[in-house]
Amino acid sequence: VRTLALSVQGFRNLMLHTERSSAISWLMEHGFRVAVLTREIAEQEGADSSRSNCAFSAGLLHDIGKLVLLRADEERYFHCLARWADGGCSLERLETDEFGASHAEAGGYLLGAWGLLPEVFLAVARHHAIPRPAGPDWTVADETGLWVRVADLLDHIEMDTGQAEEARQEMAMLERGPQGERVARWVAARRGRLVQEKAA
Repeated sequence: VRTLALSVQGFRNLMLHTERSSAISWLMEHGFRVAVLTREIAEQEGADSSRSNCAFSAGLLHDIGKLVLLRADEERYFHCLARWADGGCSLERLETDEFGASHAEAGGYLLGAWGLLPEVFLAVARHHAIPRPAGPDWTVADETGLWVRVADLLDHIEMDTGQAEEARQEMAMLERGPQGERVARWVAARRGRLVQEKAA
């Protein structure tokens, strides 16, 4: 409940201070969809209710760093988004060049300052990190961050957003990577659920 309240209040506060409220509304809706998808993956991996709730929270808040950067300088941030849309460079690189931190890092820092669990704020901070093989240093936050990233990509693909093609390319890269078999399993399970929903 606390996470949901923080999310709604954060988005609402920004909408009061921006002329681009439609973009902020979409970001909020995207966060809710990613939260649901992240929890689906967590449950598929056998997570208990506590971990599933943390996964939902991380998915819900994964892009809150974009609000931080927007509040820091709205015009500069939308300029970053425009350059990203032109292609040739990742949003995280553009954000870091312009603000000194990516939205993932800014969001993770904010959520840590708010006192959310490390599993949540570290997952948000790492949700754009390149997955590595699971090993002794693979943490719960790494796992949750990967769940969030896959859920984020799935939503862009399913909603056919302007980033859908980039999301498909990144998903293919993840499926070829060290966590590829697991990612492919999550994607296949999601496709199966969509087929069942359409048939119902």
